[in-house]
Amino acid sequence: MSDELDPLAGLHTDSDCSAFLARMHEFLDHELDGTEAEEAIRAHLDACEHCLDDYDVVFALKQLVSRCCRAEKAPQQLRVTIMTSITRWRAV
Repeated sequence: MSDELDPLAGLHTDSDCSAFLARMHEFLDHELDGTEAEEAIRAHLDACEHCLDDYDVVFALKQLVSRCCRAEKAPQQLRVTIMTSITRWRAV
């Protein structure tokens, strides 16, 4: 991931932003592999106001959904279907 995001301040390109946006949800959900990827994301956020704005919006939306939907549970059949799909995907 460090090759996709240049952590040098001020040297970000559209491809850097695209790479960040592609991984933003993984970052927010603490699903990135390794600290190097997280450090690259944080460095990009520190240097790129546009991506920081996008991050803030998505972060706020995730918090709102979490707060508003705590009592809601997915139907059991949907949960089984999702878990089965995940298991199959990991096996492949």
